[in-house]
This record gives sequence, structure tokens and C-alpha cells, in this order.
Amino acid sequence: MAREIKKVLKEISTYALSALISVFTFGQILKIVTFLSVPCEVKVKEILSFNNRDYDVLYMGNSLMQQGVMPTIMDSILNCKSYNMAIGGASIPTMEMLLRNYLKNNSKPKLIIYNIFVNAKLQNDRIRPTVFDGLSKEVRMEYYSYLSSNKIKKAPYIKSFYFLSSKKYSDWLSVIIRECYLVFKFKNSLLCFFNKLLGGHKYDFNFNSGHLSTKVTCRNMDSHELHHAGNNITALSSLINFCNKQKISIKFVELPNHEAFNKTVLNRNEILKELHQVQDISNNFYTLNYPNKYAGIDWSSKNHLNDRGAIKLSNELAQVMQNEMLGGLAENTINTSSSHEVNNKLQVSDQIRSQPALRNSVQLENSE
Repeated sequence: MAREIKKVLKEISTYALSALISVFTFGQILKIVTFLSVPCEVKVKEILSFNNRDYDVLYMGNSLMQQGVMPTIMDSILNCKSYNMAIGGASIPTMEMLLRNYLKNNSKPKLIIYNIFVNAKLQNDRIRPTVFDGLSKEVRMEYYSYLSSNKIKKAPYIKSFYFLSSKKYSDWLSVIIRECYLVFKFKNSLLCFFNKLLGGHKYDFNFNSGHLSTKVTCRNMDSHELHHAGNNITALSSLINFCNKQKISIKFVELPNHEAFNKTVLNRNEILKELHQVQDISNNFYTLNYPNKYAGIDWSSKNHLNDRGAIKLSNELAQVMQNEMLGGLAENTINTSSSHEVNNKLQVSDQIRSQPALRNSVQLENSE
């Protein structure tokens, strides 16, 4: 009997060890694959590594900002130094915690331009696992505090980290947990890898000052299902309060969505009115969501611009910043009187006008 028990325990130990070795190996493979094929993870790694940076302006938000605004164009017009910190799919808390983490080792920016995705179906409070994993312990605790004070349910991986950070474990157990976490953290990378492998140059990516460059043109703008958009005023208020405490000026923009996508949002007016009720947003919100300014060849998808479209948008945003945003910035060394013209191969010659979204345009399309 004792011999049989010993044999069973030995088999269990063997299986357990084999499983751990497999998890470790698979996690390492996924990690390598991720940084070869997933643009946002490459960028997250870069942002978390920043040290002693002194950008004047940070552009923040989700993929619309990441693909839409070229800091090289903005800097040449405004005579400043900027970086596009936006990340595809990023929630507002993701951006706030990345900003908090960034300020630990870098200079404060003078201005933040934040893209509010008005048409988004959902505005949640979750943080990308790879971002959360790279935050300092102090910033993680600030995120826990944000969730607790607003009675927001923690995601499973957040609960695990919170539990681990409050207990003492032996080194070997910590290693096992972290390697298992690698598999979870990079679980979606294989799909991106095979897309890149099979799609060829279509899935190539390149970053320039944080701008995700793409030359892909979306020629088929099929109809999109109708949906209700959502706001996250709690998260926006938290970001605003943090910036105010840090004495960092923050302005909000809505970037272009293709008209085919704009038309699918059933409650767009209501979302804008909710934003208008927050004074710090209402007084500092500008819409650039005018899809008729962009040709079909400017789009890579229904709400993403390719490089051609990004050149146009960057020129327009730079004009808005010159005319509307930078005038009242205290101790701002950004040159707002620069007459330097960007060498724009597309020769964008349309007169650009800034139109604050909520001051001038809660004359939105009437709902039928």
C-alpha cells in the first residue's frame, strides 16, 4: 500500500514538473513572439523604459490617437518636443497609470492632448496586463486605490497581483506564478504572429515618436452594426484631478471616425451632453471628427487613419493647438508663433478651422 502511494505521488510530481516546464517554455516563446508581432506591446515596453525624458507635449488615448497623430509633424509646426503615448485599446485608467509611472523618472510635460473615443461601445477601467506588470509597486497601489474608492470590481489578474503583493512567498513559488502569468499576459500573441506570417507586409509596423505608421488602405467600408456608446466620467475625472494636482494642462479632442462608423452610434448626442456637464472637459474639448475632410484612401479602417490621413490630421491638430489650446498655457515655452510649414507631400491646402466640440457643436445630427 505504501509503495503504491509512493508510486502515485511520484507520477503526480512528474506530471506537475512536466507541466511547469511546458508552461515556462511556452511563456518564453510567447514573449519572443509578442515583441516580433504585436505593435502595442512593443510600444508598452518602450514607454515603461523611459528615463530622463523631457517632452513638452504628450498625446494620449487609444489607437485613433496612436495611428492618427504624428509628433514629427506637430513638432516641426509648433517648435516643440512631443511623444505619442497612446496605445491601441487603452482604457482611461491605463493612460493615467502610465502617466503616473512616467512621471516617476521623467520631466512633467507642459501639455497633454487626450483623445476621447466618443463612439466607443464600452469605456471600462481595466489595465492591459503588460502595462500593469510593468508599473512600479507604488503606481499599482494607486490603481488599487482608484478601484476601491470607486467600488470597481478588480479583474482576476489584478486580484492575483494584489493578493501576492500583500503576502510573503518563497522565491520558487514566485517564479512559478510569474511564469504562469507570462502565458496569460501574452495569450493573444499567437494570432498576431500568424497574421503577420501569412499577411506579409500588410502586418508590418513601425513607430516614429510613438506614432504607429501604416500605409494600408481600407477600400471596403461595409456597414457596421448599430450600437450604444458609453462614457467613463469617473475615470476622466480621476485623470483630470491628477493632472490638476501636477499642474499639467490637459486638453481633450475627438479624432475622426469614418462616417460609416459615426452613423452606427445611437446615442452620440447623449454622450456629448454628458461630457459637456463636466466643466473641465466642456471648456477644453475640441472635435476634429469631420470625416468629409478625408478621402477614402486616407483610411486604414472605419476609425483609423493611415499615414496619408495622419499627415492631414496632424496638420489640422497643430492649427487647433496654435489657435485655441496654447494661448493660456502658463510658463509655456512652446513657440506658438512659428510660421514653419511642413513639407507635406499631399499638399493639404484646405483652410483648417478649429471648432470646439461642445462649445460650438452640440448642434449634432438630429436623431430621427
